[in-house]
Amino acid sequence: MSDEPLLDAFSEAVTRAVHRVSPAVVRIASRKESTPFYGPWPSRREGIGSGVIVSPEGLVVTNHHVVAGAERLFATLRDGRTLPASVLGQDPAHDLALLRLPAQALPVAELGDSEALRVGQLVIAIGNPLGLEATVTTGVVSAKGRTLQTPSGLMADLIQTDASINPGNSGGPLVDARGRVVGINTAVILGAQGIGFAVPVSAVRDLLARHGRTGEAQSGWLGIHAVDQWLEAPAGQQEGRLAVLVLQVALGSPAQRAGLQPLDVIVAIDGRPVEGLEALRRELGRRAAGERVVLDVLRGDGTLRLPMVLGRYGEVRTAR
Repeated sequence: MSDEPLLDAFSEAVTRAVHRVSPAVVRIASRKESTPFYGPWPSRREGIGSGVIVSPEGLVVTNHHVVAGAERLFATLRDGRTLPASVLGQDPAHDLALLRLPAQALPVAELGDSEALRVGQLVIAIGNPLGLEATVTTGVVSAKGRTLQTPSGLMADLIQTDASINPGNSGGPLVDARGRVVGINTAVILGAQGIGFAVPVSAVRDLLARHGRTGEAQSGWLGIHAVDQWLEAPAGQQEGRLAVLVLQVALGSPAQRAGLQPLDVIVAIDGRPVEGLEALRRELGRRAAGERVVLDVLRGDGTLRLPMVLGRYGEVRTAR
């Protein structure tokens, strides 16, 4: 006998979404041996996180911080199998990592549209908080476009949710009422209640596209500190627009090697207008480390075109 008549509309939406996506959610176990402070034996540290299968050929997306520094990784599937996992690439700027499992014909989660999310919309977090496997929590989208300082740097465009997220949820999916992945759970504010964050699935799509095109998972990095800059409209035009004002350029960064300077104003990348810092971040997210780009820059009364090779996050080199 079916129990559907016993479920209200909310419960039906949640149970259907969980039934749809949970076979693609995996438990990630990481192991790392560390040098002891004393004695001859190294100590072993183990961590638990979550991940979501995005390809039947065994591609898994999780958080960078779940796998960073791990010497061995294992993924436990919903059917009980535990498989070794290898890291194909990491993107610290977005706290994402791409893993591969030695398996075929795996269940896959459908990727949704994080841009279409609305504040107040129902979302569901699935993962392994505190080692409790296949835990489901519900909430709403509390806010969009949040910025958060993390150990890997400043993360922008995050989804804020009040769905309960705890250690171990990291890397697991945040899904909508149709069971489509809209984010990857990444962080909580310790001491707060109902404040969790997820990387939007648009960043996952960019990662998969970069890796498929170039084999590189990391997004491109300039090495600048910048803010929005309003440009007045030229004579004869009615509206101005946003651009990006460079405040600092990291020594040895791709930006410095290309000749970018403080107080330069970035107006375009590869001919595409850059309307503000978030637009620049999105453009860099679509490009892989090692790819060549051309920046259009205002300097004083002139315009420059600066070709450069994008770097890996935080990587600096001295000029020769």
